[in-house]
Amino acid sequence: MRNKNKKSNIIEAAVFTALICGIVGCSGAYLFQVNNRAASTFKLAELDKKVSKLEQEVEDLKVKSAKMQSIGIIEGQSKKMGMTQISSVEFIDINSAMALR
Repeated sequence: MRNKNKKSNIIEAAVFTALICGIVGCSGAYLFQVNNRAASTFKLAELDKKVSKLEQEVEDLKVKSAKMQSIGIIEGQSKKMGMTQISSVEFIDINSAMALR
């Protein structure tokens, strides 16, 4: 009878130990997943902020580009560079004798 009780106690202790190890292991895996998910969420929030900032920068650059392409700005810049307005435009005929030389 003592052998049976000793074997029974050993089996119960082994089952209890396995159960505790399983609980600790599952808890560790759960904590790892929660931590990993939190880190991913943080990175995603950072990337969303960067995207928003870059989208705003693109809009600002589009506005700046439109302003820089306005006739008034181009005329002002050409005067600063010493360019003068032309009176007429002449085209060269590429089939003419002068152009073929």
